[in-house]
Amino acid sequence: MSTAAKKAGAGVLVLGMHRSGTSALARVLGLCGADLGARVLGASAGNQTGHWEDAVAVEIHERLLAALGLRWDDPVSLPADWLTGEAGRRAAAAVHDYLRDDRARTSLWAAKDPRLGLFAEAWERGAAGLGLPLSAVVLLRHPAEVARSLSVRDGIAPGRGLLLWLEYTLASLETAARLPHRVIGYDQLLADWRGVLATIAKLPGCDSLATPGPEASAEVSAFLDPALRHHREADDASLPEPVREVWQQLRACAQGAGSITELLPMLRARLAPVRELLQPVLEESRLERRLLWERIGRAEAPMAAAALSLPDKVGQLRELVQIQHGGLIEAISGDLRRMQDTCAAAQDHALQLSEALRAREAELAEARRELSVQQYSIDQLSEQARQLELVKASRTWRWTRPLRVLGRLLRGQLGADDQARLRTRVRGAIAKAPLISDKARASLVGRNLAEGSRAPSELPGQGELAGVTLAAAKEGLPDVFVWSVIDWHFRIQRPQHLARALAGKGHRVFYVSNHFHDAAEPGFRVEPLDDSGRLFQVHLNLAGRPPIYFGMPADDQVEALRADLARLLAWTGTQAGVSLVQHPYWLSLARAVPAARVVYDCMDHHGGFENNAPAILDAEARLVADADLVVVTSGWLEAELGPRARAVAMVRNAGEYAFFHQRPDKVFADGQGRRVIGYYGAIAEWFDLDLVRAVAQAQPDALVLLVGNDTAGAGEALADLANVRLTGEVPYADLPYWLHGFDVCLLPFKVIPLTLATNPVKVYEYLAAGKPVVSVDLPEMAQFDGLVRVAGDPAAFVAAVGAALADGPGEGAAARQAFAASQTWEHRAETFDRALAELNEPLVSVVVLTYNNLAFTQACLASIEAHSDYGNLEVIVVDNASSDGSPEWLRQWAEAPSPAGHQRRLILNEDNLGFSAGNNVGLRAARGEFLVLLNNDTYVTPGWVRGLCNHLRADPGLGLLGPVTNNIGNEAKLDIGYDGMDEMLEKAALHTRAHPGQRRPLRTAAFFCVAMRRDVYQRVGDMDEDFGVGFFEDDDYCRRVEQAGLSVACAEDVFVHHHLSASFDALKAETKRELFDANRAIYEKKWGPWTPHVYR
Repeated sequence: MSTAAKKAGAGVLVLGMHRSGTSALARVLGLCGADLGARVLGASAGNQTGHWEDAVAVEIHERLLAALGLRWDDPVSLPADWLTGEAGRRAAAAVHDYLRDDRARTSLWAAKDPRLGLFAEAWERGAAGLGLPLSAVVLLRHPAEVARSLSVRDGIAPGRGLLLWLEYTLASLETAARLPHRVIGYDQLLADWRGVLATIAKLPGCDSLATPGPEASAEVSAFLDPALRHHREADDASLPEPVREVWQQLRACAQGAGSITELLPMLRARLAPVRELLQPVLEESRLERRLLWERIGRAEAPMAAAALSLPDKVGQLRELVQIQHGGLIEAISGDLRRMQDTCAAAQDHALQLSEALRAREAELAEARRELSVQQYSIDQLSEQARQLELVKASRTWRWTRPLRVLGRLLRGQLGADDQARLRTRVRGAIAKAPLISDKARASLVGRNLAEGSRAPSELPGQGELAGVTLAAAKEGLPDVFVWSVIDWHFRIQRPQHLARALAGKGHRVFYVSNHFHDAAEPGFRVEPLDDSGRLFQVHLNLAGRPPIYFGMPADDQVEALRADLARLLAWTGTQAGVSLVQHPYWLSLARAVPAARVVYDCMDHHGGFENNAPAILDAEARLVADADLVVVTSGWLEAELGPRARAVAMVRNAGEYAFFHQRPDKVFADGQGRRVIGYYGAIAEWFDLDLVRAVAQAQPDALVLLVGNDTAGAGEALADLANVRLTGEVPYADLPYWLHGFDVCLLPFKVIPLTLATNPVKVYEYLAAGKPVVSVDLPEMAQFDGLVRVAGDPAAFVAAVGAALADGPGEGAAARQAFAASQTWEHRAETFDRALAELNEPLVSVVVLTYNNLAFTQACLASIEAHSDYGNLEVIVVDNASSDGSPEWLRQWAEAPSPAGHQRRLILNEDNLGFSAGNNVGLRAARGEFLVLLNNDTYVTPGWVRGLCNHLRADPGLGLLGPVTNNIGNEAKLDIGYDGMDEMLEKAALHTRAHPGQRRPLRTAAFFCVAMRRDVYQRVGDMDEDFGVGFFEDDDYCRRVEQAGLSVACAEDVFVHHHLSASFDALKAETKRELFDANRAIYEKKWGPWTPHVYR
């Protein structure tokens, strides 16, 4: 067929100044179907994501500029007759031939090169000669951003950059006015690329751009990364008046106010005086530059002549040397040999020194590591000793001494059951003792404070749990594994509060401490934290008890911790869990919990702490990207992490209202009768000592009371102020005693990234007591509904404290307490569960291929419905022309709603297409991010979907994954027996819980059940349909996956029951042998000799 007979290809010219975002727009058009040319310029230091410029167009334009004596960065107008000159005619002919031979072959093409705006007439002439419809899209970016970007990339002065912006933009607009066109702002492209694409799709021949497919949409969204926009400008005031006026008019045009044809006369008139003034100067500068190059050329001519004569002179010197070379060479050779000997000896000595240095460095590194561990142990012992002294100094310790003595006397005489009852009664006695207020008792009874904690070695371990009550899991409430950042008995903070509130809602909560039990064998120690059987602290075994804050666990430590987790799961019997991760150290364990949804509870800006190791920060970045849900406590964290997370939920901090809201019987009072300006909490690097000093000096008649552990040197820094008192750290149980003695509460933090991300728990507690609060201006203060006085500078802070002291007693207290009552940890647990329930997990497509065996199909689909525990599931049944009534039953199944909320789809093939072709039909119809092929003679077990997906998400190099099973011809088969599906579920759970997060490499995965990510399917493609009904199609696909550089494995923690070859069993043995031999021949022709499968 001739070119003329083909459908004319519509073209789009992408116009705009350099650095205006034209590369991004061209890439978007290319991803959505427009042809960008056979040769496209890729990435460079100046454009990390690619220029996406048509290399042919760039070459044509550069040759034309050179012929005209210009460069792209000359801010001068083109000669009026450039197109009629020799160079212009050659360029126009080259464009015509290029369009005819290359671009006209596609239905939609786009060309991008910023020089297009200058030379568009050549493209218009070429397209018109070929009958190609042509349109233009002009992309506009703030001129100051363009000028700054040019300055960074090319060293161009900002003023010159603005002149270039004017020339290129006006040239682009002149072109657009002659063609169907759209004017787009760069900000519009980044904010709503779909809307921009829909606008462009209305141009002639561009309608195919209106509906990009899901794959293209995903690629575009990933490509348009706002982080690559390095230069942002929101202020027009800094622009020169002509540039500002032009920019504001064009920006309005891009937003739909006005048109190019209306604006052009005004723009030409506005720029004419500028051109008239500057063009002669610029032309003179250009000529001077040309003269300079000519002078350089003339200066280089003698140098070139000298270079040409150089070989002759070298030859003459060589002859002179050769005349005298005898003695000279011999002398030099002797010196050279001596030097070589000396050098060899020096090298040997240096090598010895280097090896000794490496040995010393290794010893030093080991010593440093050991010192770090020892220092951590010392710090822990010091902290425990300090906590013990606080306890022994407390009223609680003194007043309960008789009860402790009685307990020690009786413990040695009573059995385990009686001892447990006695401990319960002792708690009750403490609850009735007059040492604390009625309001605090309810919170303290059953709470394990520092005085109740025990070392992990003193807690019951595996094999000693008979006396530990473990409640049964409630339906619909998954077990929560809190991978903690602090031990339960450290300061009571968000981790403990949230864990207790979730247990109160009915979850079983296993709070995994950062303090390990020092043991090499797998196991754990468990500590009940109340009497509900739903809240426990767990200490995993790990030799050496390494701290979690200084680095990620080594591979052998990860394996040891997984073995511990297996023992823990054997006790908990967990079928569905949530991994609530509060520190990145636990990243490798989080998805090992059965059917785990991973939630990162980000309560702080970790980069703001001084002691975080780089490896920890890198792991946090991976955790943010991988977690199913990132929970944040502040708007700052939401803005920081939201763009990098799959899903984000706001679960702010809260207060223990019942514990703080009522005044205790005894409260702190200053011995001198002074008003009290108070703060409690950590006094660390974020604490503003200068601000506290200013408050104390402004209120000399008041006491500034600081309650908390001082690691910032506040005691020494403020020692000269008589009205400042520091108490040191006090037990959590005593906080109401101090708080209700405050007249004004402070939040005197430095305004730094760490505190900008903070949603302070203490503010909720201050408000629960009804106290007035004065805070520095942190973003989170806005959500307290005006109940907190916020100050933007020290003077305002001091004034706010004075105003709060001047308020009448109790003024505003009721409103503050009412707010705090609505912001409890119970409310936060409810928000957490709601965010988890509303989580939109990735779509998983399960393709079930059926051929007769209706009873198996019914059981398989029923098991998917009952045991998947995954809402966003698409079940696609492909029937291969069954003749046993399956199509009729499947039609009813497809029409009925799924009780589990799954999407049901049915495809009825008119013929039996065979195993590969039948599955290909389902794969092509599937829409999921994860794809699963499942035989109809299988029965799945609880958590199977999320279990498979968790492995695929954890390892990008994993291509195919299958489960373990009872019946298959390779290493995935277990030696397991059971009678019926109920017993199968029990036996399967025992195995999977014993192997959390574990995989076994396979050479070939059996396709009775296999899962892969969509990107793997897109790389490898459909199954080979040459294998017909079956045999060797799975071997073939696995070889292709390996060929793509990916691995194959089976998940030891996912079990799927398999009846084995239900469809093949209907075939005669002779027929099966013929199929086997024929397909083996096909396989070996492709891959060489077949390796038979083996068992484990």
